[in-house]
Amino acid sequence: MTVPGTGSTTVDRGSARTLPGRLLAQAAARPEDTALREKVLGIWHSITWSEYAARVARFALGLRSVGLETGDRIAIVGDN
Repeated sequence: MTVPGTGSTTVDRGSARTLPGRLLAQAAARPEDTALREKVLGIWHSITWSEYAARVARFALGLRSVGLETGDRIAIVGDN
């Protein structure tokens, strides 16, 4: 599957039992449906499944570009 927003980058969907596999399955099944909403300067914005998958792909490619490899571990801190 070519991930939206990443040009020619092809990602194996993997198993629907994994988080990446489930994300890609949702993006393929309902690309224009709302996946989540975020508040920016007090205004709520919807993010579609295809946009969400593209953001995740860009983030993953960024981690690769700084040397992260399969099997490496990271911690992500964010607001919820």
